[in-house]
Amino acid sequence: MPKLLNNKDFLKELSQLYYQGINKGSVFVNMKRLSYKTPPSDNGEYPVIVRGALGKKKISTLVHPDDVDTFNEGYSNVIRFSMLSLKKKVREKKAKSKKGE
Repeated sequence: MPKLLNNKDFLKELSQLYYQGINKGSVFVNMKRLSYKTPPSDNGEYPVIVRGALGKKKISTLVHPDDVDTFNEGYSNVIRFSMLSLKKKVREKKAKSKKGE
């Protein structure tokens, strides 16, 4: 398993992966509850492991239950800014047919 980054460094690296993914391919992001050998916190919540990959480059971080809200805000900002490279689909208008024909 690769070394875990802290949350801020992970978001920086993820934004770089999205930038590199414009030319290289798809970026895959996985979020899973980490319950393997990790006891739950006081209120019964488990930490979340987040992994990102582009080709052979892989990054990961561990998000504790108290930091989930701040991490999700940062993650949503990274996703929002990385969508600038997407192109909107051009749709052609269909001609309306007459009911009598």
